[in-house]
Formats: sequence, C-alpha cells, structure tokens
Amino acid sequence: MPKPPKVSHQRHLFELRSWSVASSLLGEDIAPELPAQVKVRGNVYGRPGVEDGTALITSAVDPASATLGDESEGSVPHLLFKTKSGHAYVIGKPDPSYEGRHPAALRRLYQALLKLNEKQVEEAAQ
Repeated sequence: MPKPPKVSHQRHLFELRSWSVASSLLGEDIAPELPAQVKVRGNVYGRPGVEDGTALITSAVDPASATLGDESEGSVPHLLFKTKSGHAYVIGKPDPSYEGRHPAALRRLYQALLKLNEKQVEEAAQ
C-alpha cells in the first residue's frame, strides 16, 4: 500500500493492513453492512508504542469521519476514519479471505458508515 495520505486535522494517522470488520461482541469477521457499531480488525503500522504489524481491533468508528480516498485509475482506493477514542486510521486492501467472502468490502464499508451516520443524525434530531 502506498504511504498513507496526510490529514491536516489529524496529529497521527495509523495504517491498518489486511483488515476486516469485526463484530462488536465476539470480534469475529462480519459483513460491512451488519453492525450498528463498526470496529475494524487489522495489523497496525505507524502507531507509537505498538510494534508494526501487531494485530488489533479498533474502538468504534465514528461514522461521520469516514472519507473515501482517491479512486482514480492507478491509485489504491483507501478509507480514512477516526474512532470514537480519537485515533485516526487509513485502510486500503482488506484481508484477502475477507474480501473473498465480502467482495468490494472497502466500498461496502464506506456505504455502511454513511448510512450509520445518517441514522445517527436523524436520531439526534428527534
């Protein structure tokens, strides 16, 4: 994966490789559209105090923070997001076995986060 893009409002941006969406309860891999609260499992790179390649599950993703990166020809699609604990991550290619079970996982995760954000905005307005 290319070097993660810089995000001006973020102090640190960590990269998660070989990612999947984790169930909040069991930590098992699930389809991007299923959870009411999204957590991402992967191998982290660039996080101070954590050895590169260490497996982790993020805290809940803040759906309002999701930004889909450049999908122009020749570039690697990626998704930027913040967790509710304030950490910022970039993800690109998912774990190959996860992608095999959930084709187009990156785009599906982004769409699921957009829907979660819409739901949260509607609930807050009531």
